[in-house]
Amino acid sequence: MKLPSKTQIISAYVRLKKEGIVSELVDSKNKNLFLKAENTLLGGSYKIRGVREYFEQIKLSKHVIKVLSAGNLALAAAIESYKRKLPCQAVVPIGVSEIKKRKLQEYGAEILEVPFANLWNLVNTAPDQLEGEYLHPLNSLLLCGYATMALEIREQLPTYDALVIPYGLGGLAVSLAHGCAIGNGGRKTKIYIAEISGHSPLKTSLENGQPMPSPKLQSFIEALGAPEVLPPVFERIQHYSPEVILVSEKETRDGIRELYLDYGLRVEGAAGATYIAAKKVASQKSEKVVTILSGGNISDDIFKKIVGSNL
Repeated sequence: MKLPSKTQIISAYVRLKKEGIVSELVDSKNKNLFLKAENTLLGGSYKIRGVREYFEQIKLSKHVIKVLSAGNLALAAAIESYKRKLPCQAVVPIGVSEIKKRKLQEYGAEILEVPFANLWNLVNTAPDQLEGEYLHPLNSLLLCGYATMALEIREQLPTYDALVIPYGLGGLAVSLAHGCAIGNGGRKTKIYIAEISGHSPLKTSLENGQPMPSPKLQSFIEALGAPEVLPPVFERIQHYSPEVILVSEKETRDGIRELYLDYGLRVEGAAGATYIAAKKVASQKSEKVVTILSGGNISDDIFKKIVGSNL
């Protein structure tokens, strides 16, 4: 798993900032908790950071860009492909949310729904082995784009102490921890990871000192609860000594509702869970805590059930 250099991250940050790929850091009702609203970016998630960097660095021909994704990565790739008049194929698990499918279609992507096991087998393959055929979620250029968020937060809030990150496949967690480690001028940032109770592969792996399987989460929380931690991700992330905060599905629904009613922020499950995890950290410590609201692509029917039908 190749991580970008400090020079590469800074270069990407300057470019993305110039192009307007910047999200607001929102004050919360807790004076020590701040909300990084990545759900408001183009495509509704932080993924546009990585995909924009990928397209910037790779000279793409007219061949089909095949993207392995739970939905948001494919959507960001579809947006960038559409701009460049390139064909894009989204390889997603069967049952991906309707809002993501609809948006993929709006940007002209071909949607290929496959059994999760088939998709996971491809994800379990090293990114360089798939290069030229698939865009792997752990592609180093994607990680470079994601890491720019660490520099952006430090510019917005120079004195923050801790970062709370959702754990899906691990690309965001590793890239942000890496970005904090090399871009914070020696200031230490504590890394917290949000996972779902009963479906926490990273917590299980850290406790056992090696990658371990975990029950696959079957839920509206699409991006969390993978069946295992990929070995290259575990090798990297354990060096940052992250602390895992567990959140229930009910708490996640509460987080989604609260973010919308209190701050007007529409978020998907992973962001709702991470917000609740960050509230737990902020309530127990005097640290300034930043939580990553990773995405906002939640289907209308699910959102209305959680927040209320009178929207």
